[in-house]
Amino acid sequence: MNSKTAKKRFIKASVSTALIASSISAVVTPTAAATFNDLTSTNSHYENVLTLLERGVIKGYPDGTYRPNVAVTRGQAAKILAKTLNLNTANVINPNFTDVKTTDEYYPYIAALVQAGILSGYSDQTFKPSQTITRGQMAKMIALGFQLTHEEAAPFTDVTAKHQYASYINALFGAKVTTGKTDSTFDLNGFVTRGQLASFVVRAEQAAGVTETTVTGAISAIQGDALTINGKVFNVHKDVAFLLAAANNNALLNADVTFSAKNNEILAITSLSLKSGSSFDGQNATINELTVPASVTNLKNVVADTIHYAVTSKVKIENVTAKKLTAQATPGAVAALANTAPTIDLVINGSNFDVVQLIGAIASVQKTASTITNLQAEEVSSLQLMGDFKQVLVSALAKLAGTAIIEDIQFVDELAAAFQPGAAIQINNLIVNGQRMSWSDAVSQLTTAQTNTTSNSGGSGGGSSSSQTSDRDDDDDDDDVKEENIKPSESNDGKQPTDNNVTDESKDQPEQPEQPEQPEQPEQPEQPEQPEQPEQPEQPEQPEQPEQPEQPEQPEQPE
Repeated sequence: MNSKTAKKRFIKASVSTALIASSISAVVTPTAAATFNDLTSTNSHYENVLTLLERGVIKGYPDGTYRPNVAVTRGQAAKILAKTLNLNTANVINPNFTDVKTTDEYYPYIAALVQAGILSGYSDQTFKPSQTITRGQMAKMIALGFQLTHEEAAPFTDVTAKHQYASYINALFGAKVTTGKTDSTFDLNGFVTRGQLASFVVRAEQAAGVTETTVTGAISAIQGDALTINGKVFNVHKDVAFLLAAANNNALLNADVTFSAKNNEILAITSLSLKSGSSFDGQNATINELTVPASVTNLKNVVADTIHYAVTSKVKIENVTAKKLTAQATPGAVAALANTAPTIDLVINGSNFDVVQLIGAIASVQKTASTITNLQAEEVSSLQLMGDFKQVLVSALAKLAGTAIIEDIQFVDELAAAFQPGAAIQINNLIVNGQRMSWSDAVSQLTTAQTNTTSNSGGSGGGSSSSQTSDRDDDDDDDDVKEENIKPSESNDGKQPTDNNVTDESKDQPEQPEQPEQPEQPEQPEQPEQPEQPEQPEQPEQPEQPEQPEQPEQPEQPE
């Protein structure tokens, strides 16, 4: 048997709850690239201002300045505090201040703070958003916003125990958010600068001890810049902005999600199980574990640890990076397709996977500009590949087609003999039972093993057939067989060799009547090299065939 023949066999209900159960990101180390042209590192509020800048809480002015020494207005303070607390500003109740229109810049932030019970405005139903905020007002806003309390009185002579802001100032002093204007005064009616407010907010956040928590639930609503999960509204950090993308709404609605949150803001996704939709764009966000239903036929821009993908039709995967992708054909798909089309059909472009696991009867993987370190085809009887693959592991594969270059192909079981790679499949190495050898060597060994097996089966088959013939009750068939055995010795028309050098021992072989039935085994003329055959006269059972008239001619054979 030649090598070519062998080869063919071969995936806010309340601010209090928001602060305790969830939170905003921790203090960010400032970077030189994010700064203002009027703020230097020698400024006492430098790091706190940049922290809020990094988190998107503040932006500064269009001319690139922050103006840290300028007094803060009530409207500006409301915006900074609401954004720091990550309050939902998309769905707010109008507080109906006469001086705040719904179209004003600060309206959603003021309304969110009023709704959370942090602000109340003035008795004349005004808020005075353009008025400078006082230090006393600022103390109330921050103490309520971050839920700070402290019973011990602060050592400020200008704050009496019965003052309306006394408890809030005590809370800020006790939490070391403020040390006062001086050691003995707080300056209740003094203004607050933009730099001071940044420091007050960051210190209060640290003092509140806000930590990240893990939340699990189903996404019941997607509105504006927030999601409703378990009946609670969460804002979304920019790193997971895909949660708000309109194109993902169908896929995300009712999806099960586990995420880390801080200050009522979703910071990172631990797991996401989609329930519907036809496409999903992760916008290059990281999702530790992603489960994709069969309805989604286009998956792109995702970074994940593991992806579980149910497949019923052709799936396009673009710009996806994961440690492991498991693509499994649903039982319904296998039954419906009835082995006439791929139950798993992946078209992969610009993606990278450490492991791709295929679970289905018939699979097809076509990849371009992508890397798959280890392709595992489990319970796959037929596999079509397009591209180059580092390692392919199979457990039940009988047929491999397509156009591909495979560095290593590994068999879980000893299935190499039944393996049938297509003509356009290039395999460099074969691994069986942990042993690695070149493909050419594997084919050579297989060819030799099969040749030896064929030769051995041919020799033993002759003896067995002879025994069976002598035991048959059909005398006419026996006569026909023996007659055919004699004819090759009388004429060159048979397949037996007529070499004059054949020894007398080879002439003793008429007892093997089935040999004329094996014309394809030319190696039998080598039997004269077996001197032990003269011992065959000990077969006495032939005399039981008296109907054979040719037997009297046998005395001419010297035994």
